[in-house]
Amino acid sequence: MLGSGSGTSDTTEHILFQVEKKSPFGFSGWIDLKNISTGAVIVIKQYYKISPTNTYSLYAEDSYEYPLQETLIHFREKMIVLGAKVTVHQSLGVGFIVYWEFYKD
Repeated sequence: MLGSGSGTSDTTEHILFQVEKKSPFGFSGWIDLKNISTGAVIVIKQYYKISPTNTYSLYAEDSYEYPLQETLIHFREKMIVLGAKVTVHQSLGVGFIVYWEFYKD
């Protein structure tokens, strides 16, 4: 396991998970939005570092709006060269706790 934990969803972009390596690696993971509040819109972003300049580039940005049919989000395996970062922020609604875990594949 690369890590697990929880983070707060509010109007500030928070890093849920970040990992950097010196050689290519694969990872996958889960984010649980079961605590999403009524009327909330949450944004999850994925950033990846593919060059030694130490900057991340946005790969994906997904929005989830209450009510959710499925609250568990799966990040399928991705091969990363230098680094990965997953962030969360809330564009609408009351903040809540987000749970996550990521694995090295």
